[in-house]
Amino acid sequence: SVSFSDKDRVFKKEMIDTRTALSWKEGMHIFDATPLYEISEVLEDIYGYEVEIKNKALKKKRFSAQVPYGEVDLMIMLLQESLEVKIVRQNGSIIIK
Repeated sequence: SVSFSDKDRVFKKEMIDTRTALSWKEGMHIFDATPLYEISEVLEDIYGYEVEIKNKALKKKRFSAQVPYGEVDLMIMLLQESLEVKIVRQNGSIIIK
């Protein structure tokens, strides 16, 4: 893929994982050593949650799994177990600590 940075005024070429990029066709979220902060963006952008990660170090923890679209409960359970974090869901927000 190629992207352009308006700030730096340069093009950046990078390899992408086509399996992950095309996972929407299979109805799956595919996380492959994905940092927790990127997963929080999925929870916000796709599912409308407001996500707060209490500890900065947690943001860099990496998660690998395949989760069917719409299975937020499963995603949260897998995140808690694999990353050893506590996740609280309350009134449209998710707190990770």
